[in-house]
Amino acid sequence: MKKLFNKKPNKEVEFSTNLDIDELKNMEFLTNEDWENIKNQSYDYEFDWFGIDKLGQIAMFSSFNRGFRPKCVTKSLELYKELEEILESLARTTNAIKITKENSRLDDWIEYSEKGLFSHDLQDVHRTTEKKQFDILFKPEKPLTINELNLEKFSNIIPKFDFEFGTDLSFGKMENGLIN
Repeated sequence: MKKLFNKKPNKEVEFSTNLDIDELKNMEFLTNEDWENIKNQSYDYEFDWFGIDKLGQIAMFSSFNRGFRPKCVTKSLELYKELEEILESLARTTNAIKITKENSRLDDWIEYSEKGLFSHDLQDVHRTTEKKQFDILFKPEKPLTINELNLEKFSNIIPKFDFEFGTDLSFGKMENGLIN
């Protein structure tokens, strides 16, 4: 998911219809300064990270830079950007099964699930009482596994868990189930 933010916390930049596609392709969406703020969880920032379950299935966690996040995820900005680009460029190969009752704009989560990833979101940012969990919004009809991709290069920034994806995941379960 790509959102442009200015340097002030939680301020979205207005998109201009005057930008052409080449200008957008050359824009830096995630700067070193942003990365430091993500690592320190200094302010809200639309940040997706990826994990692998005990079956080798891949999930995306949209965190808004809050909640549980394994430290390994933010080891390298360069590797993170490369991994994100690979996963975003995957072809849509399956159907997304809607799990959530949410009816807002969910295009990004649908797209990830159509590529074979489980799609989770930190819905606590919309709740008055936090549940301290990632809610599953969509799951793929046919999950993509790590064995189908050449991602060994990223093994030190993709956390592995000792449980299966497919349900809401509490921070406690994720912390206790973290293998690396």
